[in-house]
Amino acid sequence: MVFTKSGHLWSVWCHYGWKGPLCDQCVTFPGCVYGSCDEPWQCVCDINWGGLLCDKDLNYCGTHPPCKNGGTCTNTEPNEFHCECREGFRGRNCDIVEHACLSSPCMNGAACVEDPTGFSCTCTDGWTGPTCVEAVRQCDRSPCGRGATCQEAPGGYRCLCPPGWTGRTCQLDTNECEMSICVHARSCRNLIGGYLCDCLPGWTGPNCDISEYERERKGTQEGRKDCPAAWTEVLDMCNPNPCPKGVPCHITEGRYLCACPEGYYGDECMNVKIPCNGQHCPGAVSDTTHGGVSFYIILVGVLALVIVVGCVTCAIFLSHLHRKRRKQQAVPQEEGINNQREFINLIRNVERPGPLLPSAAPPAPPAPPAHPQAPPTPVSRCYEEIELTLPPSPAPSHPSPALKRPCGPKLDISNQEREKLNRFHYTDNQDLEA
Repeated sequence: MVFTKSGHLWSVWCHYGWKGPLCDQCVTFPGCVYGSCDEPWQCVCDINWGGLLCDKDLNYCGTHPPCKNGGTCTNTEPNEFHCECREGFRGRNCDIVEHACLSSPCMNGAACVEDPTGFSCTCTDGWTGPTCVEAVRQCDRSPCGRGATCQEAPGGYRCLCPPGWTGRTCQLDTNECEMSICVHARSCRNLIGGYLCDCLPGWTGPNCDISEYERERKGTQEGRKDCPAAWTEVLDMCNPNPCPKGVPCHITEGRYLCACPEGYYGDECMNVKIPCNGQHCPGAVSDTTHGGVSFYIILVGVLALVIVVGCVTCAIFLSHLHRKRRKQQAVPQEEGINNQREFINLIRNVERPGPLLPSAAPPAPPAPPAHPQAPPTPVSRCYEEIELTLPPSPAPSHPSPALKRPCGPKLDISNQEREKLNRFHYTDNQDLEA
């Protein structure tokens, strides 16, 4: 043991193979599991352990009872054992039951199936677990609808449906009218989740089973209930007056009546009587609702008549406007032809002794008269046709004789030359043909 001093601290350095504060503990062999040492680098095994590193269980049956179902365990080698199984069991640990389904281990109608591990149970609806003894909580899935209450039941669940609904999950509407639930009613109408009774006169309540007379009589008796002993008072249903517009009120047995003026009727004189003069109701009166229907029928007829008259008027106006436009656009053929004639004749019908422009061959001289005493043959006048561009117009069926065929070729001249031509012939006192 060697001691060294470093300030006020002392350090102890043990020899190789020893440890501890006083260097009195030996170091075991590296890897020793269940063992100890007396000298450095030893591995002395504990009880029921063996092997070089003391990691082999020599009493496996004692430390790990492996045999099930009453089997007998025997240690054969370190970490090895053997189970002697009882009759009806087999396997390394005696955990496999031979013909396990013979004992009917599955409960609640489950089916038992043998397999290499023994058996397995196929549970019915509403049961779970290895042997089907645990009930499934069906209500955890909230199967009931329409706000119904879910209750667990053997093999399933039960829904407590609210009024108006039925079925396994309360998904069907109950037809209350089939149960004749309306007592004193004209008709019963089934609704979604309920019903509606059309009560006869004198009856009220959801099922038309409460008499209005009895209810009013009870109200009268309840009016006497608060009176002191030896005192009674009849409830005055006309005080205050329930009738409108100051109509007199009369008390009858258990109710009141309003003396309606002429033309009104009803408990509160709110309905108006309208005389019915039709052939189907002589001397009868008609309700305001029927009068309203007749008024609407008349109003619809008037509107339909106005629409028809408007459409006819519009059609006539459009037809007249169309004919007027056609007349304005149409131009008489004869008028257009005459205008062209007059305009062309101003240029065409100009007497000329000869052509204005020289031609390729000189005109032939007139032939001498055959007889000197015969009257002279009138000299044919020659005209030049000047082609003008005019607006298109339909060609006349019969050409006017005033338009004479030219004897010379057509000449296309400009407006300036045309003006000179007219001025030239006018100064020569040549007459223009009409």
